[in-house]
Amino acid sequence: GTIPPENVLQFSVVRWLEALVLSDYVPAAVTWCQEHAIRGVDELVACREELANALLLRPLERRRMIDRGPAAIGPRQAPGSASGELDGSQLEQDGDDEHF
Repeated sequence: GTIPPENVLQFSVVRWLEALVLSDYVPAAVTWCQEHAIRGVDELVACREELANALLLRPLERRRMIDRGPAAIGPRQAPGSASGELDGSQLEQDGDDEHF
């Protein structure tokens, strides 16, 4: 059978918070997601400042969640180094601009 959406979300939240070394906050974060109808980790990342406030994170933990939140979901969704590819294309574009 299919996995209930709540379980998928919980798994995503666990992996995301583990990547941020904030796994102590998993139960509260999952509850917060359910209360705010968060359906996926992408939505969670978009609301991470609200989540940080709700979880009463310490200043360093809060900064880690806000600064590294988007990157923490990156490797799982985009195999390989997405940032490396972006940097390469930006460099190529910069080179093109100089020629004009």
